[in-house]
Amino acid sequence: LRRSQLFTDEIEFNSVTFGPINPEPTDPTGEKCSGRPSEIKFKIVPTKCGEDKNELKSFGRRRELSHNGDKIYYSCSDSTDARISFPAKVFISDNKGNELFSRNNVARGESFDLQNVPTNLRVKIFSKTNDQVVVFHSSCSKPIYTGDTMGSFKILEFSY
Repeated sequence: LRRSQLFTDEIEFNSVTFGPINPEPTDPTGEKCSGRPSEIKFKIVPTKCGEDKNELKSFGRRRELSHNGDKIYYSCSDSTDARISFPAKVFISDNKGNELFSRNNVARGESFDLQNVPTNLRVKIFSKTNDQVVVFHSSCSKPIYTGDTMGSFKILEFSY
């Protein structure tokens, strides 16, 4: 590999896809969610929790997402310092653990539709390099935009 490839291209090693080193940027002109969406189109991007871009982080805590007393609009946790690799497994549930979406062998760039979107989402992403759990308030009572990343969960489109 050329040195420049490490910063701009995907690379594959032992059936695991890595990169690019720099995560995809949030679209600053994204469409603002204008009410509780019935469907969200999304894809999984290689982003660590500290690199994600969304406004929900600034709104503090909210009781509805509580399982253990925490009150949050948004949380994200990584199991390692690495980005998500591909293929990955994605499991999405509401805050009570009811399954909404599950897919194995998710490839980079694949997009999916999540239907019947509840008020709160719990997204679990499992890969060889990192496992990530993202919880966020999805009712759009606080600003959410297309292009936002919640951990590695990138919002592409809303339907109402």
